[in-house]
Amino acid sequence: MSEFRALFSRIEVLEYVSTISIYNRIQGSSDLEEVANYIYRELKNIPNGTVSMHIYDYNRTYGCLGPLAGWDVKYGEVTMISPEKRVLATYYNARTTVCAHSPPGDVEGSVVFIGRGLDIDKYKDLISDKIVLSYGPPSLVYFRVQDLGAKAVVFYRRTGPEEAVPYTGLHLSPDEARNAKIPAVTIPRREALRILNKLERGEDVKLRVVVESSYRAEARIPVIELRMGDGEEEIHIVAHICHPGGTVNDNVSGTATVIEIAKMLDRALDRELITKTRHTVRFVLFPEYYGSQAFIENLKGIATNTLFTINLDMVGEQQEITKSTLQLIRTPLAYYSPYEALLYAELVTELSHSTTFATQRKILSYRFDLVPYESGSDHDVYLHHGIPSIMINQWPDRFYHTHLDSIDKFDPGIVESIATAILKTLYRVSILDKQDLDRLSKRYLDYVIDYELLRTYEVALERENAIGKYFEIISKEKKEEKGDIVYRGPRSIITLSYVRRKLGLERAIELHNIFETKKYLSTLIMSYIPMMLRKTAMSKDELKTIVFAEYGLKIHDEDLDKAIKLYKDLDFV
Repeated sequence: MSEFRALFSRIEVLEYVSTISIYNRIQGSSDLEEVANYIYRELKNIPNGTVSMHIYDYNRTYGCLGPLAGWDVKYGEVTMISPEKRVLATYYNARTTVCAHSPPGDVEGSVVFIGRGLDIDKYKDLISDKIVLSYGPPSLVYFRVQDLGAKAVVFYRRTGPEEAVPYTGLHLSPDEARNAKIPAVTIPRREALRILNKLERGEDVKLRVVVESSYRAEARIPVIELRMGDGEEEIHIVAHICHPGGTVNDNVSGTATVIEIAKMLDRALDRELITKTRHTVRFVLFPEYYGSQAFIENLKGIATNTLFTINLDMVGEQQEITKSTLQLIRTPLAYYSPYEALLYAELVTELSHSTTFATQRKILSYRFDLVPYESGSDHDVYLHHGIPSIMINQWPDRFYHTHLDSIDKFDPGIVESIATAILKTLYRVSILDKQDLDRLSKRYLDYVIDYELLRTYEVALERENAIGKYFEIISKEKKEEKGDIVYRGPRSIITLSYVRRKLGLERAIELHNIFETKKYLSTLIMSYIPMMLRKTAMSKDELKTIVFAEYGLKIHDEDLDKAIKLYKDLDFV
């Protein structure tokens, strides 16, 4: 159906990407509000839609997301002043040089290296009056070193390109911002290693750290939505608009794609390629997590009326440069929607541009895979409110969260294929009858389960039995039987910042250490298990069964006990 692909405009998408990426879209910033106004004006030009701007307050709590400080930055710089003069990073060339929500400051001092910065007892007598160099998590390291008298903190990352300036954030609440006194910046690993080599030779390395920033008392959360159609039931197509200026794939690429799909649907309606959408389609753009959480919490009927959500986050990579793979991150089986099957079928079609050696069968022209649910973007928020939601994403991206996530890594071709597949999905939704959809859905679910069993073939029979039990467990009536875990926490992903504020820094560090060695536990503990416990009360054995069925992963008792203890200490179970 090439007529749908012909509705896509590369010129428009490149204009959106180049314009939006200019703004330094940090949560709580003036630029975030300005880019929202730009997007609002663009969507207002779509005749077949109704555009709205919702404004929420960063000073409030949404789910497990506490108040966030408003913040603006003008400049930042890190310079070595001895034993040689050298600029290590500057805001002119990398907006990521200043840690998001860093206080202002202009300080000079000798450098002390503290590694991860979490075993602080090793360094506590060395930090006073020094500039600290660390590769640890900024939101956990920052206040520790400030309390020990550090002048500033300089972060770097041990992964990714050595010349990349990483994007980091302190995620300060307004109260924490009032107590934050020292500037926080980042430098490339290449420059950090240069410092470490000098320190190992016994040289006294002195730096100057400059941050020009300010806090805002009335930061707003802008959410822009465009509604098309008038059905009572809805499909949402969403993306987050935040992150540093100059960065593109995360997530200007998703934002630009959502705007372009809205324009494509408008053109399809004008040309009567689509005569009417079966459901209202909402195109929603917001700051990550804060915007989606506030939007769903405040708009009545969203959770009950929304049938399916497509979250676009990091969709525009040039795969050969970024080394990424396009992924359809599925809903948990318990939240499955048949519209996922439609979308998958259209994605496979639109991503296939070549034929085989000797037949006319089309083959994929991009790396593409199906992935079980994992957390990390706004599909989490929808799922925690009971709304089936998938994410289209590219991972891994070697330039992720660095200043090198720039427009030269952006591929409008893959965006064209994704946008066309989504538009065709909306078209199929409008014409398919329930019988045809059910048949396609059954084939897809059988395929997904067989695919997962093949990926874990060594436990295929055991996992197949667990999948059968999975559906029995999640469909049982919710009741409080002896041994069952009943979840009463907010409909929200749990964050480390929330744990730090509620249970203290040491508990947050303990969790961080667990997730460093077992990354999969972050999705399980902070999102998946609470999400599944909202379906029904379960015993520990039932939880182990559903995790094994979904992921082919046998969660250890000690890890599950830590999760349950966390929920108890947060008063969530």
